[in-house]
Amino acid sequence: MNNNELGTIDEKLRLADSFNKQIANIFRVIESKIQKNADMVRLKNIIGGVRGGWPLFMIERCKDKLWKDSKSIINRDEKYFINRSFDEYIKKDENQKYIENIIDIIQSQYSELNKNEKNCIWKYIEQMLSDSIKFKILTKS
Repeated sequence: MNNNELGTIDEKLRLADSFNKQIANIFRVIESKIQKNADMVRLKNIIGGVRGGWPLFMIERCKDKLWKDSKSIINRDEKYFINRSFDEYIKKDENQKYIENIIDIIQSQYSELNKNEKNCIWKYIEQMLSDSIKFKILTKS
């Protein structure tokens, strides 16, 4: 492996780490608004495991979805969180109901956030979009 390849691996991991941190930040904001929820606890544990064992998993799975929604993210269109279906993004597998529950929690809590909390959420998602774009360029995907 030459240094150029190693740098690419390091850059992928750096972008994935940033991406995963933003997901954790979003859930910290939402979690502060709700009582303990088994699905949120499960997702937090999964994200922790992903960060430690499969750091590229989330960015690889989400990059194209964020790119597809980039206009809504850049414009901070609140309809991105409310009054929309995420069905096309949810993989039809054993985790489907769990993912749907997480989306329901986020959608129901978004309108309860104050202006500062909403601004934080948007900054986290904008960073995720930025990381996704850089990752797509780096991986030519």
